[in-house]
Amino acid sequence: MATASLPKNITLPALAHALGEAGALDGDWPELVINFAAGAFVDVGAITFLCSWAAARSAEGRRIHLRGDSDVLGYLERIDLYMQLNIAHDLRKRQDETGRFLPIKRIASSDDVFATVNALCDLVLHQFDNSREFVGALEWAANEIIDNILIHSETRVPGAVCAQYFPVRHRLDIGICDLGRGIKASLGTTRHIWSHGDAVTTALKRGVTRDQSIGQGNGMAGSLEIATLNGGAFEVWTGDVVFRVDEGIKKGFTKIPELPGTGIMFSLDTRRPVDLTATWIANGDWTFINAEAQRLSESGGFDVAAACVNTGSRPPAERLRRKLLTLLPEMAGPLRLDFSMVRSASSSFLDELLGRMVQDHELGEGLFESRIQIEGMDPTIRKMANVVIAQRLGRIPLDVTTETDRTE
Repeated sequence: MATASLPKNITLPALAHALGEAGALDGDWPELVINFAAGAFVDVGAITFLCSWAAARSAEGRRIHLRGDSDVLGYLERIDLYMQLNIAHDLRKRQDETGRFLPIKRIASSDDVFATVNALCDLVLHQFDNSREFVGALEWAANEIIDNILIHSETRVPGAVCAQYFPVRHRLDIGICDLGRGIKASLGTTRHIWSHGDAVTTALKRGVTRDQSIGQGNGMAGSLEIATLNGGAFEVWTGDVVFRVDEGIKKGFTKIPELPGTGIMFSLDTRRPVDLTATWIANGDWTFINAEAQRLSESGGFDVAAACVNTGSRPPAERLRRKLLTLLPEMAGPLRLDFSMVRSASSSFLDELLGRMVQDHELGEGLFESRIQIEGMDPTIRKMANVVIAQRLGRIPLDVTTETDRTE
């Protein structure tokens, strides 16, 4: 049985060295134990590689065991690593993860790409007050890099994507990995590439692709530019090298034990949105925000109960309010909030969602009445909503009755 003991700071290079030293990357082992130190931090780049690599080894009939610090293992459980590896575990009570992290998503089709990019954008919309400015560049980079798994990698197993939001550090980390042929082999089909480092250097140039009929070759170069302008981090590994940018500054290459496939991890400062129109990328106007606003317009409204893990506390209401205020400017008509499945709600929830929506963000009482249409609200909940809105406005309760209520 092989054993890999991981350090406290588990980045992709650290993981690669630990697996290499344990003989796990090329050894003929039936079982592998991976030990996580107390208080270890596992970044999303390492998580996506570990998921893809360990899943492939498990498919070969090898057994992998995760051991060590219970808090670290609990995090890996919540981000769905155990589930993806089919490792038996004692599932803990799941908390609402909306806006905190994106559990591991496997990429095997264009539908998976679309759903994962939308989930990333939705995560942002639930968390950031400036998400309207931030989400465009994120959507572009995520689409380009995740789609490469299908277009260029020729992987036989699904790729992996996950993300983590760190509110105190104002950082969003996204990891993307595939176990395909790697950048050197992909670009090498149409040009001479002499090393893995040369492959990365070439791939990071604008307009470089193995085949112009398949893609324009702007994805990696554009994602690097976004991370650089943002002052964030960007890391790409393939073969035996890792190229890294930190705080917008190129740090160059480091050597690692040779790994299959390709991985990218980028970390963006959520306080520094990148305007795509100010870059050579010059993305079009149609984004996730437009598509989501149109979907809401066509679907008949927003189901409040389905959108919130509970209606008894402020955090779910805060995340929903952020998303709604981001979408509202793109809505041609009023935004309909369906409360019909909300059986109970706390005053805190109603204040965070409706009271602050009236008071904050210059929506105001008049615009609230014309732009927000509340449907199916229980009479008791409606009275509670009137009270918290009145308290926010410092005046008598505002009538939030619906058209149906007015006719009764």
